[in-house]
Amino acid sequence: MTTTYLRGQELIDDIRSAPYSRDLIGYHGEPPKVEWPNQARIAVQFVLNYEEGGENHVEHGDVGSEQFLSDIIGAASFPDKHMSMDSMYEYGSRAGFWRIHKEFKKRNLPMTIFGVGMALVRNPYIVEAIKEANYDVVSHGQRWLHYQDMPIELERQHMDQATIVVLVMISRNKKVLKMNLPSSLGKTFVP
Repeated sequence: MTTTYLRGQELIDDIRSAPYSRDLIGYHGEPPKVEWPNQARIAVQFVLNYEEGGENHVEHGDVGSEQFLSDIIGAASFPDKHMSMDSMYEYGSRAGFWRIHKEFKKRNLPMTIFGVGMALVRNPYIVEAIKEANYDVVSHGQRWLHYQDMPIELERQHMDQATIVVLVMISRNKKVLKMNLPSSLGKTFVP
């Protein structure tokens, strides 16, 4: 794609001819036909992200507090504890998880937990509840961090740690890894 000012068909042709890695077209409105058991017409999967205790935080050795994922639009990272951010994350582990877990148990519904390794280690009571309910657990990385500019060796180390945490703490004999905020290199070394 050129940096020259183009208009009309020249602009359209220039955009269309430039290399582009993203798939914005998909199935062209004609997705493949899927046959679900019992002729079901809809499939629903419930997923709960459990990240509380794995986010950016000065107590984790990070330079500042979490800012990426919160209810505070445009949150700035503080070089100290961020009381509002801490409160939101702590609510999830102290009350939010338990409210959702209670409702799923009452209805005997399955659920998948996207668990951040460090967060799971910090709350053994939630790990026990996950095991007792037999929820599926997918490793959601070792930390809730933005990996885009992280050195590849550190990213590889975090992926390994996250996988081991789930295998040891959940005691399941299968490896499942979901990349959270992945780098462009992360896919090259998925175990």
